[in-house]
Amino acid sequence: MTNTKKIKKAVALSYKEDMVAPTIVASGSGKVAENILTEAKKNQIPVYEDKK
Repeated sequence: MTNTKKIKKAVALSYKEDMVAPTIVASGSGKVAENILTEAKKNQIPVYEDKK
């Protein structure tokens, strides 16, 4: 039997113009991912969702 339940994952990035690449400032799965998304939405931070 295959478990097809998807586990939510999230990564928060910080980027400034003088940086070569973004920096990961938070990451998590499950409840932590939900908290990252909640905080992003509260602070009007754009969220990208990979529908895979």
